[in-house]
Amino acid sequence: MKAYLKIIPYMGIVLGLLGLLLLLSLTFPKYCQLANNDFSTIGLQTKRAMESHSFEMARYHTFKALSRLEKTKSKLLECNCPAALSSAKDTEVSLKAAAKSKSIDISKKHLKTALINTATTIATLEEYASLKETKQ
Repeated sequence: MKAYLKIIPYMGIVLGLLGLLLLLSLTFPKYCQLANNDFSTIGLQTKRAMESHSFEMARYHTFKALSRLEKTKSKLLECNCPAALSSAKDTEVSLKAAAKSKSIDISKKHLKTALINTATTIATLEEYASLKETKQ
């Protein structure tokens, strides 16, 4: 058997594995970036809740922010940024307190805290993502 006929199957396997690795590297989601985008939405919903003139609309937007936060928890865990997890928990506590409050004034106080914590989480995620990229 000719020598080049023995090499062709091995080259096919190597090229197939390289192609598979390239395909997999393109499909892995960037969890920190996805969590950051979700926290931008949480911040937007929190701002809408703060700007609401009626207590019912403030609670509606607060619950929308809480719902998005619940969906974002898994992305935060995959991102593996402890500082962002901590400030996200603080955001959750403030949003829950705003949702449970009995008056719009108390609710807005908690929403303001939640908005500050959301901004902290976003800044932390951006910093963590940039540090992660420079290490690679």
